[in-house]
Amino acid sequence: MKSLLKFTLTSVALAGSLYATQYSDLQEQVNALIEEVESLKTEKTDKELSSYFGMGDAASRVYQNDDKVSVGGYGHTDYINKQGQDADTIDNYRAIMYFGYSFSDNIKFQSEIEFEHGNEIKVEFAAVDFLVNDALNFRAGNFIIPVGNVNLRHEPTLFLNVSRPETERQIIPSTWHDNGVMVYGKNGNFEYQFASTASLDATNKNDDNTTNIRKMRQAASKSQANDAAYSARFTYKPVEGLQLIASGFTGGIDQGTVGMGNARVTITEAHILYNTNNINFTALYAQTKIDGADKVASTNNGGLASKTNGYYATLGFKMGKWTPFVHFEEYDEFAEGYTNTGAEDTTTVDKTEAIGFGFNYYPHKQVVLKADYMDQDVYTSTTTKVSDDRFSLGVGYLF
Repeated sequence: MKSLLKFTLTSVALAGSLYATQYSDLQEQVNALIEEVESLKTEKTDKELSSYFGMGDAASRVYQNDDKVSVGGYGHTDYINKQGQDADTIDNYRAIMYFGYSFSDNIKFQSEIEFEHGNEIKVEFAAVDFLVNDALNFRAGNFIIPVGNVNLRHEPTLFLNVSRPETERQIIPSTWHDNGVMVYGKNGNFEYQFASTASLDATNKNDDNTTNIRKMRQAASKSQANDAAYSARFTYKPVEGLQLIASGFTGGIDQGTVGMGNARVTITEAHILYNTNNINFTALYAQTKIDGADKVASTNNGGLASKTNGYYATLGFKMGKWTPFVHFEEYDEFAEGYTNTGAEDTTTVDKTEAIGFGFNYYPHKQVVLKADYMDQDVYTSTTTKVSDDRFSLGVGYLF
């Protein structure tokens, strides 16, 4: 009897010891699995919020997401107080949705549906990518023209001002997109993009019969394609956080219109991006030239600038969730041009100088609260200037 009891107790003890060992092993495996899942979640989030060939973070999801369907977006609401004027505005400027779909690892669809000012709806881009390898890929459809900085990186968390720099609205007519084909790739620290699209259309005029680069955009809506355009972009990343970028666009703009004589536009720009743990710096220079602007002006019976240029620099210092910054900008919308008769215009002046400061506050890395003050002088002649100072507030987000 004692032997049986001893055997039973020994068996129970051994079973308990074995169970404890197995439970301990199981607990270690569960803990390791939890850590691995959390690590994968973190890696996925970081991966999804990185740029793909210069595009904004949210717009790049489809290229880095393992899911079939990718959804993202961004938006911002801005308050603009024009100093000394009864012309304050508060505008739900943009609410954007990105939709992407992976047909396979090598065929991706990406799109942006834009809601502007609460009542305008349009497609900003919708294109299919055919991914071959790092060095060679193809895109077809409606896409962003790869010129400038804000044109590709226009999400509000990616620039410091409340409003996008005017040089990248008036000299480079962003946001700017059209229909066509693109080839792109990278090798080491070097990236390239070449595209052929429908060109600008010089027959698009403002209400006062004048013409400018921004108005010439066709926005991929039944684009006139009598004139093709070609654009190129080169990016070099010599060290972590630094990007040196140059891009350009050239194309006919008469779209077969009799009297315009094969008018042509050329846009060139270069910019620097430097983003480290505590410094955010952007500097850009852009120039536009139109050959045959005199014939466009006389055919449209409206004035036209044949040369425009501009530059800006923004420097921010990151301090935790705060980024105070300073901004300087100068752009000339009529450096050279012609009157509505096609004669050289030596009197029109439309030059703006701006210097300002502000801050960004990030309660979350994908949400930003902005404020800035811009001291702006608009020259209407070589000796006359008008003050256009403004105080702005904004809230922006991306996901």
